[in-house]
Amino acid sequence: MEKEAFNALLKKYEDGQCTPEEIAYVESWFLKFSADSPSLAAQPDYDAIDAELRTRLGLPSGEVRGTSKTYRVRMVLRYVAAILVFVAAGIGIYQYTSDKGPDQQLTAQYDDIPPGTNRATMTLANGETIELSELQQEVVVTDGAIEYSNGNQITQTDEVQYATLATPRAGQYQVTLSDSTKVWLNAESSIRYPTRFTGNNREVEIKGEAYFEVTHDSNHPFIVKSHGQQIEVLGTAFNVSAYADENTVTTLVSGSVQLKNEHAVRLLNPNQQAVLRNSSFQITEVDAQIYTAWKDGFLVLDNADLATIAKHIERWYDVEFVLPAAHHTEPLFGSISRNANLSEILKTLEKNYNLKFKMEGRRITVSN
Repeated sequence: MEKEAFNALLKKYEDGQCTPEEIAYVESWFLKFSADSPSLAAQPDYDAIDAELRTRLGLPSGEVRGTSKTYRVRMVLRYVAAILVFVAAGIGIYQYTSDKGPDQQLTAQYDDIPPGTNRATMTLANGETIELSELQQEVVVTDGAIEYSNGNQITQTDEVQYATLATPRAGQYQVTLSDSTKVWLNAESSIRYPTRFTGNNREVEIKGEAYFEVTHDSNHPFIVKSHGQQIEVLGTAFNVSAYADENTVTTLVSGSVQLKNEHAVRLLNPNQQAVLRNSSFQITEVDAQIYTAWKDGFLVLDNADLATIAKHIERWYDVEFVLPAAHHTEPLFGSISRNANLSEILKTLEKNYNLKFKMEGRRITVSN
């Protein structure tokens, strides 16, 4: 990239106007810079690193800040100072940084498994199940029909009925509901919704993980029922992860939501996250971008351990990990492209964790 274009991209980054792909590119440059400045990367003196970055970028003195829609540079500096960082080219981690020669590229030593794709089924009220096209990525609920986003009709829905959109492992899909609310479904997830909202509330049920952009309607609250809780919103963007084998996690991007269960009612503000543990909501401040990046094709790791990473990989690649009883728990920071083949990810994990992987079909045994 030419110098003028790169400087323009840095300005977009500081102004909070970058796309997720541009964010990954800029942050990969920071990581590359840290590799060239080991004295800075080796110490957690963020003020010193921040000052040095500003000098190199020609930015005014003071902390580099983005908006709530970008990754804070402070987070990038945490990646730089972390002991374990994804630095392998070719994996799609900071995917624009692959400038190594052929002799330096990592070579896959595992049977390759491609990443997930657009796969889902729709089950209608009468029990009919429809396999949705992998060439499409979204269904749209209209008045009287459900169709693909290109206008091709899937089924007639003259009467109000409930339908369920479900993704398998290694699958994802999107749906635009009858009120124009948009929902992204992650792997091994489902949403049950009406073909037309009636009554005082707009109500859906989900399992697994979904990202919502809810159309505002002050007269008809939007209610999401999930594992152990209920979310009530008017118009907002949020992510909810409600897998049966994990704690339910709700992360608010914008607007406000009210969380309820049998024991408590809590409100969330933007960049707050509620984890439901033992019927109690534990609320913390977070960078919401980390928890919504999956819908844009990235898995962002912020203090993630191997067990957590393995769960994400299992769902997106339809594999099973067997971890040793005393597996590594060192935190990992970075960004993984969800378009990478499994072999590339395993090779990078092997390098960073000093582990060995043995693949037998879709079963992966891990040893120290």
